Amino acid sequence: MGNDTQSSLSNPEPGSGARESFAAWVPSPKERSDMIEVAAYHMAQRSGFKSDPHDCWAAGEAQVDLMLSLRESQFKLQTILNNSLDAMVMIDAEGIVTAWNPQATKIFGWTEDEAIGQAIHTMIIPPSHRAGHIQGMKRYLASGEGPFLKILIEVQALHRDGHEFPIELTIAPVKSAGKLEFNAFIRDITERKRIERIQTARLRLMEYATNHSLKELLVATLDEAGTLTESPIGFYHFLETDQKTLSLQAWSTRTTREFCTAAGEGSHYSVDEAGVWVECIHLRRPVIHNDFASLPNRRGMPPGHAEVLREMVVPVFRKSRIVAILGVGNKATPYVKSDLEAASRLADLAWDIAESTRADEELKRSNAELEQFSYAISHDMRQPLRMISSYLQLLDEALSDQLSTEKREYLNFAVDGAKRLDQMLVGLLEYSRVGRNGEPSQWAESRAVLDEALLFLQPAIAEAKADLRIHGDWPRISVSPNEVLRLLQNLIGNAIKFRIPGRIPEITVIGETIDKAWRVCVADNGAGIVPDQIGRLFQVFQRLQSRADYEGTGIGLALCRKIAEHHGGRIWAESAGEGQGSRFCVQLPIKREESANATDSRKAEA
Repeated sequence: MGNDTQSSLSNPEPGSGARESFAAWVPSPKERSDMIEVAAYHMAQRSGFKSDPHDCWAAGEAQVDLMLSLRESQFKLQTILNNSLDAMVMIDAEGIVTAWNPQATKIFGWTEDEAIGQAIHTMIIPPSHRAGHIQGMKRYLASGEGPFLKILIEVQALHRDGHEFPIELTIAPVKSAGKLEFNAFIRDITERKRIERIQTARLRLMEYATNHSLKELLVATLDEAGTLTESPIGFYHFLETDQKTLSLQAWSTRTTREFCTAAGEGSHYSVDEAGVWVECIHLRRPVIHNDFASLPNRRGMPPGHAEVLREMVVPVFRKSRIVAILGVGNKATPYVKSDLEAASRLADLAWDIAESTRADEELKRSNAELEQFSYAISHDMRQPLRMISSYLQLLDEALSDQLSTEKREYLNFAVDGAKRLDQMLVGLLEYSRVGRNGEPSQWAESRAVLDEALLFLQPAIAEAKADLRIHGDWPRISVSPNEVLRLLQNLIGNAIKFRIPGRIPEITVIGETIDKAWRVCVADNGAGIVPDQIGRLFQVFQRLQSRADYEGTGIGLALCRKIAEHHGGRIWAESAGEGQGSRFCVQLPIKREESANATDSRKAEA
């Protein structure tokens, strides 16, 4: 080449920087021509300068262009590997590292220069898996079989600092020029696994909360937080609305079992009397003390309290107010950001479930008091009401010859009102007794319960000349038989009662087993319901029909709803409108033990 050649590769430094600079070099037209000239000269020289100069130039040009094309392809591939989000590691048949991209350095901590030439099993494979790796290599070299090749697998890997972490990798054998190598693409899935563990813990807690007390839930939350953060100590406090008073709600299981015998659970005390962990309240943010002994303002521990080596405390906020605090302590290694996120998520979830649990408990208490009140009212008021009815009848007898038609009508109104009020009180009494009469659930043949209901209704069916048809599945069910009897009796009785004069009642009762539920529907061709009034049907004392046309207290369907809900089910109604009949359905869950019995249910048609 001539001395005037202007190369774009200017004095590269030795090492990887020089390699990168050369790989990125794009020759100028003059540089390309010089390279072709050199290649053509060598080809002519090898032929003893007997070849045609034009042929030598053409061959040299093809050789240079091929070299530049290969170099460009190699540069693109290297760029992709260097910027890959996955680690790329290549080893030879002896397990020696031959390629190592920047992401591998980021994941495992070894630089490329440190990794190349080292045995892979001594660097990134945990000691417990090394023997298996070596045996697997030998088996593949001997038989060509490897169960973990060309599939995505999850395993533990070893970092340079000694800690193990989860990875996801795919390994593929590569042969080039008769040489066997293994190429692996590796991804660090520590963060994904951490999120999965948090989500799994949250789901476990949500399921746990459905049938455990608030105290048990908080302990379970602390146990989950302890597992996620590797902390043997955990506590949960509520902070009162004054933002100055704490109440200890729970310790984790390991805390009370292994470390702490200090009293105080459920007690209230001032924030000013608490230890350094209440900095989370003063600073209104999470705090981490990874060197607890060095804190200048720490206080002594009460008798029986666990020794604290390090701690992490997170506040729970609702509407800019701190409502609770979750703390964990004594992790073997310093707390990090991922620990903080895990604890914060569980602390928030625990508060939400705690609030819901407390609201449910308050609602149950309120409902119990209301039911007790309604029972007492309906029961105690019947006695004076009976006295009123009796004296009205005596008054009627005593003044039978002295009453005018108008006054007798007034007296009849009073007697009729007293009777209706007594019927309403009886209905209210029955309503309040649902779920309170102490009758345990028991196995019963649903068709037998239906037949008993029809036995009670037989006089009404005969009087109305109703066409009653029964179809479908009638399995064994675990229920309160008397309550389900009353429910079926009310639904079928209503279909008979709310008929249209001059029209023969046509009533169809269908039982269906659907997934994990049993559904009973009662359809009729009677009075029907205005669709926008259906929502009122199941409320106490709500009537959609005139008392002059149809008798009733307005409690029957409310009683049906309460019975269905008491059994964990639901009830609903459907109708196209007045005079077009209606359909009432109740659906009750079938317990797991009952599922097998559903296939043995009786098919009935009547």
